[in-house]
Parts: sequence; C-alpha cells; structure tokens
Amino acid sequence: MRELFTELKRRKVFGVSGRTSSFSFKGMNTSIPDIGRSLGVAHVLEGSVRRSDDRLRITAQLVETATGFHLWSDTYDRRLEDVFAIQDEIAGAIAAALRLTLVASAQGATSEMEAYDLYLRARTLIYGRTLEGLREARTLIDRALALDPDYPPALAASGELWMLLSDSPTSYGDIPEDEANTAARALLRRALALDPELADAHAGMGLLFMNLNDYDAALAHLERALAINPSLTSANHWHGLAHSRSGQMLKAVESGRRFAELDPLFLTNLGNLLVELGAIGAFQEAEELARRIQRSHPDRSVDQWGFVLKNRGRLAEAVEHMERIRAGGDDRRLERLALEDAYYRLGDFARSLEASEGFREPQAAIGLGRDDEGLAAGRARSEASPGDFLATWGLLHGLALAGRHQALLDWVAGRSAGPAGLDTMVAYDFSYGGTLAPLAVAQRGLGRDVELAATLEYWGGVLAFLEENGFADGEFAFAQASFHALSGERDQALERLGVAINRGYRDPLLARSPPFEPWWNDAEFRALVERNIALINVEREKLGMEPLS
Repeated sequence: MRELFTELKRRKVFGVSGRTSSFSFKGMNTSIPDIGRSLGVAHVLEGSVRRSDDRLRITAQLVETATGFHLWSDTYDRRLEDVFAIQDEIAGAIAAALRLTLVASAQGATSEMEAYDLYLRARTLIYGRTLEGLREARTLIDRALALDPDYPPALAASGELWMLLSDSPTSYGDIPEDEANTAARALLRRALALDPELADAHAGMGLLFMNLNDYDAALAHLERALAINPSLTSANHWHGLAHSRSGQMLKAVESGRRFAELDPLFLTNLGNLLVELGAIGAFQEAEELARRIQRSHPDRSVDQWGFVLKNRGRLAEAVEHMERIRAGGDDRRLERLALEDAYYRLGDFARSLEASEGFREPQAAIGLGRDDEGLAAGRARSEASPGDFLATWGLLHGLALAGRHQALLDWVAGRSAGPAGLDTMVAYDFSYGGTLAPLAVAQRGLGRDVELAATLEYWGGVLAFLEENGFADGEFAFAQASFHALSGERDQALERLGVAINRGYRDPLLARSPPFEPWWNDAEFRALVERNIALINVEREKLGMEPLS
C-alpha cells in the first residue's frame, strides 16, 4: 500500500495527502469522515496485503469521506513478482473511479523482492524521525543493498540516513558530520548515475548541499526533485529549510505552510515552521500551530517550540519544555542546545555548562569568572570539529566578551577569507550574520579602522537582505543593535536594543556586552540593562531561582 501511495503521488494528476499524515492512522479505529477532516481530503484509499509463500492477495477500496460511499473496490491475487504491475493496475482503477485519465509508468524497481520490502520498511522509519527508528532503518537499508547493490532508491535512502545520523545540530546521531557528508555524496551520486530521474536522490543531494552551505546547488536539486514528484515529503521539507538557511525566511514560511496543507501531520516540517514563524515575528500563529501539534501528537514534544519560547523571552516555559523532552529520553543535540541557551539567558551559568553543546560554553564560563577555562574549552571544541558552526559562534563571542581581540583576529585569519568567508561558516537561521559582531569588536578594539569598515559594509548588506526577507524577532533586532553600536551610531543602537528586549531578547551579561562598550555607563543604556535583568528575574522566579542583582 505504501508504494502504491507513492505511485499515486508521482502521477501528479490529483492531490494526494503526504505519506506521514496518511499512514498515521494505520491500526487506529478512526472513522473515514474523521480521517478526511484531519487530512483535508475528499476520498480515502484503504486496503490490505496478505502473503502466502510466493502469492499475494491485495484488497483495496476507495471511499468518499463525506458520505462513506464506496466508489470502487477490488481484490487482486497475483504472484509476488507481479507487484509493480499491480501498483499500476490499482492506480488506474482508482483513476477510473474518479473519472481521471492517468499515464502509467514505473520507477526504481528491483528484481529482489526482499530488498524492495526492506526498503519500504526503512522508508517508513525514516519519515518517523526518531534516533531508534533511523538506526533500525539503516540496518534494513544495509540488508537491502546486500541483496541488490545497484538498487537506486536504497542507495538514495542510505545517503539520506548517513546525514540524518550525523552529529550536526539539526540531525539525530553521532557520526562526524564531515564523514557523513562524504559517504552520502558517494551513495547519492551512484543512485543518480543509475537513475537520473530518481526524485529521492535529488532530494538527498539537496540536503547534502545544504550541509555544505551551497544553497544554490541545494535548491536546484530540490526543485528538480519536486518537478519529478511534487508530493515528495523529503523534497518539500528540505526545500523550505534551504530557503530558511539561506536567509529567505518569507519563502521558507510560505513553503512550510504549503507543505503543512499537503502533509498536515508531518511533525518535522511543523516543528521547523514554528521556528520560521517565530523568526518573522508571527508568534501568535506559531502558538496556534504549537497547540495544533499538541492535539495531533499528544505523545510527542516538539523541540523547536523550546527555541521559539526561549527567543520570545519565555525562558521558564522553554526550560520546562526542554527538560520534559530530556526526561523522556530524547537526547538529540538540538534539545541540549536549546536547554543550554535557555539556562544561559536565565543567568544560570552552571546549569548552562552542564547542558553544554559548545554554543554558550565560553560565555557561561566567563560569567562564572572562569575565562581561561571557558576559552580553552571553546578552542578545543572548535579545533576538534572545524565544521561545527555552534562551536565557532561560541568561541568568537567568548573571545570578544573576554576582550581577547588579537587572539580573535588570529583565529579568524587562519580560517576564513574576510567577513564573507567567516559569515558563511554559520547558517543565517542561527546567527543573523552575528558571527561578524565579535570580528568587528576586535577590529574596533585594536584600531583596525579600514578592516572594520569592510566588515561593517558587508554585515550591513547581510542585515538589509535578511530584513527584506522577513526577519523580525528579538534576536535579529539585537544583531541590528550591535551593528549600529559598532558603527558608532548610539541612538540607532539603543533604539534597536529596546526593540530587541520588547521582542524577547534576554542577556544576563548585557551590561558588559562588547558592541556597546562605549555606552556602558550611559544612563539610557543602563536603563535598558536594568529592564532586561528585571524581565529575566520574572522568569527566574517562576523556576524558584533567586533574582539576579
């Protein structure tokens, strides 16, 4: 039934609800009208497959959701090797029942039926997006490829699994990201060499190029995948994510909303849409979406909601949300990252260090008066994982906070070609160009006026691009405030800092924030600092913490 579902989607003649949403009702006693309302569809295809030795009995029926009327039903007794022909036969019968004309086609078949079955089971687990499920899927795909090493869909799935099981903050496993990307590239290239029109392989290449920060190439592959199969879950999901990471947030939100209509129960897309809505300041819509997710997935917590709460300044709720996820046994790096940052913003530097993923480690240690320890840890993490953009961000901001200007410039000189090279090391949706702030702080501190002007010119262009593309949350307003401060524009800097605080930005060390050093004793700046601390203390009180002074 799952591959028949894929065949119906691939024919492009009528809309088919997403795979994840469609199969979420398997084994549940949900009425056809309720399924129709949940998925927003007019018809439901249901059926079963029974196997006896080398024979299959397939039953299928098409039901109108509004009336429960059976438009069509049939039973097929076939030999196992006829399964691909059966898919076309059933798809054609459904089309006739709906008075549509379809063109038959087949794709990606293998003569090894066991390999085909293993692939289908793995694909279901991949869409589930849990660490346990992804590891099981990898085992199944390895078995499929042992049976048929040239099976393109299994090769593409293997490449996808390597990346999903990497130690990237947005992945689920612990394979070093560089190793995962190298293995994935080889597998995906082989899949495309065998089948250049395999949508899954183009989608996988899209994810690979996103990991490599080549968003033009990523979007080209993802759009090719969608041209082949407009309903492909992975391509739709990563298409929105590529827009988000390349700074095109309005397009990301548009893509995420559209895909949510196509596959309304695919949790990964809904979680990313939460973050994207938060980034453009659409917090009410994000909160409504979070409630909808809770209704449809009462047994699952969405880690991205913790990010939205944190960035909105609702730190106590963010901590409670992420601690619930951690207590439930979900140890994904993304959860630990959000928890580390939330504790940091609360001024609980010790707990931030306990949950540390390198993002706030140097700054949290500095907050405890352990500057050298924190910077050494940040440097070690960055050197061990050069591609870890969170370690890069944390080290640079730690060096700036500690006033180690020359050390910061020395580090940058060995790793990037100027401001543009540094900024591409960190994805927009995590930094808003913010890696350039510590660079500009060091240049200003050492009197490197020509270099500072070049950094600010580039950074100003980045911020203008991001603002044009919808960024409007507190984090972005703080990046704008830092830019104006480093440009020597006091009034604009303090105005944007006030906006940032209004939109949820919180920093327990704001009083010594490096970009604002010329105004640390300025009365207006001090008033903003005090307001920021007062708002942090409101959140600390909710958690039973003593107030910051």
